[in-house]
Amino acid sequence: MTILIIEDDVRQVVFLKDIVEGLGHQALIARNGIEGLEKAREQQPHLIILDIWMYGMDGFELCKTIRQDASIGDTAILMLTAMTRPKDRARGFDMGADDCLIKPYGSVELETRINVLLGRNSRPPFQQSRNICKFCLTCQPDQKIFIKKNGFGLLCNNILTIDSNIFAVLAQNDFIVQCGNIGKQIYDRIFIQHPEILATYFTAIGGVSRTYYLRLCFQSSLDFFRVPVEFLFDDIGKPGGYFVLNHPVTRFIMGVVPQNLPLSPIFFNNLCNDGEKLRILLIASNTEPPLQHVDDEVLSLKNRLGNWLNAKNIPYDIEYIPTEKATFDLVKQRLHECPYHILHYAGHGSYRERSPEQSYLQFWSEENRQGEVTRLMVTELNDLLKNSNLRFVYLSSCLGATTAGSAQMLDTDCPGLVYGIAQAGIPSVLGFRWKISDNGAKELALSFYKHLFAHGDLALALYNARREIAAKNRNDPTWMSPVLIVQE
Repeated sequence: MTILIIEDDVRQVVFLKDIVEGLGHQALIARNGIEGLEKAREQQPHLIILDIWMYGMDGFELCKTIRQDASIGDTAILMLTAMTRPKDRARGFDMGADDCLIKPYGSVELETRINVLLGRNSRPPFQQSRNICKFCLTCQPDQKIFIKKNGFGLLCNNILTIDSNIFAVLAQNDFIVQCGNIGKQIYDRIFIQHPEILATYFTAIGGVSRTYYLRLCFQSSLDFFRVPVEFLFDDIGKPGGYFVLNHPVTRFIMGVVPQNLPLSPIFFNNLCNDGEKLRILLIASNTEPPLQHVDDEVLSLKNRLGNWLNAKNIPYDIEYIPTEKATFDLVKQRLHECPYHILHYAGHGSYRERSPEQSYLQFWSEENRQGEVTRLMVTELNDLLKNSNLRFVYLSSCLGATTAGSAQMLDTDCPGLVYGIAQAGIPSVLGFRWKISDNGAKELALSFYKHLFAHGDLALALYNARREIAAKNRNDPTWMSPVLIVQE
């Protein structure tokens, strides 16, 4: 296991490192709180050992910051202190420390505390929060809205009406302004015009301690997929007002029956308890026109997934098929009753708005980018996946699809391929509403899987990935384009 030591005293660092490595663990070193926070987010350690008194960010502030970070908030923390007053130790526990060790201490006591906190013989890869609240908006065929909160429901008699002119074509160079205006109009029609919904939403907010503990789930027929709920924007003048940057957002297709349970902390924990491997299939298909980052995306995932899974002690088996090997026949062979749990596809594909059943993915007919470009139609893809063991499919296909012009930001290229995969019984699918840059797709994929294997939650992983991408460039539509379907 990996243990991060955050300590500015060189002698203490040497002592702690020897103890950690003597127990058979990997030791990571940070010399101050800021560096320690960065390494914790990057390396996802199993345990953090930190000193209280450090230059810059002290141990109290660091501990509190870690607990407020969704990606590392559940990490075990052992706090070291020379302070002997009970109120000082109590403050450490108030900040979120799991244990507190008073200096000077011996090696035997330190080893015991480390072993207890790691729980190395019984601790599952992921801890589940008991504070999650799911707030569901169900759009029935007659367009009435039904709300569920913690098992209780509220039926709204008002009819939900969404004016089609809200979804006018957006100009790419005015993306954020337009999204803000559209998102505000959607918010008004769903929340302001339905006071019962707004009241229930605020009740749900009051029932959780952190915003990402409130999950927003939009349940609907296929028609409602045209409503871009990812645009929801409750206050144009408020920074970060987009719902997808405040809460994890998912979709649920009514009438679709999943054949397996989706990825979740329970799934990963059970997989490890049963001694099974997590099986992942990575496919790149860079056909025409060639794109710079398609193969880079899949190769980067191949190189990094092992590190993230090893950090959680999750056994795995990854099959990587680059463009040179990803022929039409080979891909069909791998997908036929495939034993994989996760399928990640990056490459070319297309959505046909007037005939969604004619949507497709593209592959070369021969190895080494030779032969003809052959289409794998969504109907055939549906048949291939019906008897599979897949729990999650990630489609980066829209980054290469000629589905929309640069100004057609609301092109509905998500439901075709994504809907066909969901109809095959795959319980969770991530697709894109419109095409995005291939570099943006790569960054989003890497961030998503990093967070997925940090806490095991699909919705929270996408939430954190969106926040990271949006923080870099809010005008890049990458963070708002993904649509996550989870059929439970």
